[in-house]
Order: sequence, then C-alpha cells, then structure tokens
Amino acid sequence: MATLDGNLSLTLNGSTDFSIGFDEYVWSDRHLKALELWKPDDSGLATVKISLTGNNWGTNLIQAGGDLGVTLTDSAKGSGRFIATIRLDGAGDNVVKLARSDVQLLTTGNGNDTITTGKNWIGFIATGEGNDRVTTGNAGVMYIDLGEGDNFASIGAGGASSVRAGSGNDTITATGEIETLYSGRGNDQITTGVNYVDAINTGRGMDKVVLGSGGASFVALGRDADVLVVKQQADPTALVVVGGGGNISTPEDEDRDLVDFSAFTKSLTVDLSSGNATSAQGTFLLRDIEDVTGGRGADRLTGDGEDNALTGGGGRDTLTGGEGADMLRGNAGADRFVFTSVADSTEEFADTILDFSRKQGDRIDLSAIDANAAANGNQSFAFIGKKDFTEKAGQLRYETSGGKTEIQGDVDGDGAADLVILLNSALSLRAGDFILG
Repeated sequence: MATLDGNLSLTLNGSTDFSIGFDEYVWSDRHLKALELWKPDDSGLATVKISLTGNNWGTNLIQAGGDLGVTLTDSAKGSGRFIATIRLDGAGDNVVKLARSDVQLLTTGNGNDTITTGKNWIGFIATGEGNDRVTTGNAGVMYIDLGEGDNFASIGAGGASSVRAGSGNDTITATGEIETLYSGRGNDQITTGVNYVDAINTGRGMDKVVLGSGGASFVALGRDADVLVVKQQADPTALVVVGGGGNISTPEDEDRDLVDFSAFTKSLTVDLSSGNATSAQGTFLLRDIEDVTGGRGADRLTGDGEDNALTGGGGRDTLTGGEGADMLRGNAGADRFVFTSVADSTEEFADTILDFSRKQGDRIDLSAIDANAAANGNQSFAFIGKKDFTEKAGQLRYETSGGKTEIQGDVDGDGAADLVILLNSALSLRAGDFILG
C-alpha cells in the first residue's frame, strides 16, 4: 500500500510500469495485482486522479482510503479493461466516470459521491452515507445499493436487477428494466418509464411513485401517506397489484394512500371494496388504498368503508363514497354523486361534496335509498326545501350556515335527520338538483 502526503495523478494503461514513493507497480501480462493508496487520517484532504486508458488489461483492486478523494475516469476509445474491485472509502468526495471499463464491485465511502457509467458492465455499486448520485448507461448493472443519505439514481437503458436505498429522501428514475426497486425510509420519489419494473417497494415515508407505461407487477407503497401516479399502460391487460401498506392512521402514523389516474383519457371503473380498477388503458388490483383520482373519461369511482377521497376528472363521472366520511369532488363535467343507503352519509360520518355545480349539470342521486322504511317497496324522498321536518318519513330538506350547505333526509318520521350530506359552499338547492326516484 502506497502512503501519500499530497495529491496524485496517475494513468493506468496495461503496459507502463510506475512507482509511488518507494512502491513499484509492475504490469505482468497486462495484469496489475492491486493499486492501494492511503493518506493518514486528519492529515489534510488530498485528491487522487486516476485515468484508465489502453486495451485488454485488468487489475484485482483499486483502493483509496484515509484523507483521500478520488476522481476516476476512463477513455471512451479503449476496450477490454476489467477491474475486479474498486473501493473508494476515503474521507473525500469521489467522482467515478467510466464509459468502457467493466467492474465487478464498486463501493464508495461516506462522502458525497458521483458515479456515472456508460457502455460498461458493472456488477455491484454500493455507496455510503453521503448524498450520492448514480447514473447508469446502456449496459446493465446487477445491483445498486445507494446506502444512507439523500440520494439520486438514474437507471439507464441497460436496466438493473436490483436497486435499493436506505434512510434518506431519495429520487430514483428508471428508463431501463428493473427487477426489484426498494427505496427504504424517507420521503422518496420513484419514476419509471416505458420499460417494465417487476416490483416496487417504497418503505416508510411519504413517497411518490410515477408508474410509466412499462408497468409493474407489484407496487407496495408501504406505511405513511403515499401517492401513486399511473400513466397509460402499454399493455392494458397486464395486472398491476398495488398495496397501500395498511389502513391504520394516527397522528403519529398517517397512512392515507392515493392512486392518481389523471393521465387516463378513457373511462375508468374503480371499486375500492373489491379493489378492482379497470380501463382500456390499464388493469389494477388496489389493496388498502383510501383515495382515488380519476381521469378525463366518464369514470365510476366507488369507495369502501373507510373515509375515502374520490376525485373525478373532466368527464361525466359517477362518485359513490359508501360508508365512512368521504370527500367527493367531481371536477369538470356533469357528475353524479350517488348514495345507496342512509349509512353512506350520517350525521356522525357525513360525506362532503366539495364542488357541487348546477351549472355543470351535477346531481345528487338518492334514488336507491328507501325513504320510508315503514312502507312497502322503495319510496322516494320528497324535497321540502328549507322547511322543517314535520315528523313524516321520506322528507328531504337542506339548510345553510357558515358558508356550508347541509342536506338532511328523514326515513323513519321522527323529525331527525338520518341522512346528512354536506356541501362545501352555501347553495340554494331545488328538487332538480337531486335524482329522487
């Protein structure tokens, strides 16, 4: 091992022997056993620049430690260069830019390191605890471990078998295929493209995944409030399974997950009770998902027993919250807000319609509710405007207060509201705003 007392510039070409201090380095049949460099800790940071040139040579090890930072580059003109292990665990920041040199194992230390690969093959890349940047090219990488820190990774057309990140707020973009992608703890952002990713797991943190047209087999959003944005799928019949990581939310552990289909232009049907989400532009199975945003088609969005947030797009959407205190937003288009039971929206767990608009043609559909439980058949509500209940089953009224509107329905004739629906603005309602039977 050569001990340095300052900066060093060095070229490895497979044929030219060299010396560092008292240490001699000799190529034998175009092979160098090892290059090991060290500068004592706390002796002042030094920089090592290593350039790889020439053709058809190899070495077992390039290593630099202590108070060193390394810049390692190669010539794009050469070929047949192979390094078994590159270990850069010094205190400084490292820059590795390799276009045509194959590497079995490349590891860096706790600095803020930058690694860029091109047409060369890399077996394993592992960075340390710094804020690192890894960019791969047209050749594949078997395994990438980004370690701790706020890291950035761009996976090129060559793809990777596995990409893994630890604690920190990571940004990972994938152009090529990836078998498994795990982003670990932290508020991470993952973006995929036209190529397939088998499995994505975001771990803990408030994460965002943008799933490109290449799709995935499985997306695990982990715990905490996560967002999955879905692009139109190249193979709309290929099933994508999405897991929300549980449905338990507390002030310390907010687990409320959203799947956003706003890029879809054709009609979409989502039922959170069954988990099925189908369209001519993608097929999904959703588990433990609370919130859904539709696309630009005529979508049908249905919630489950949780407090869901259902958001339509530009089409004539149908939103059915089901039980729980749901938030419903139709957005543009003549939307229908459907209630099939008084249990769908009660005084304790009332749904809120955030953007009801008579001008756009929105309507509130109560036709499936039996407004008089004591009578045979399915009775329709009678709209009485702002008048008080008169203890007659089947009456529907509304009142405004504090810039809000509250719709009330009495199905048992006791003069109290069994059905309660909230509107997020003070409106003057009329019978035509409802579908009553």
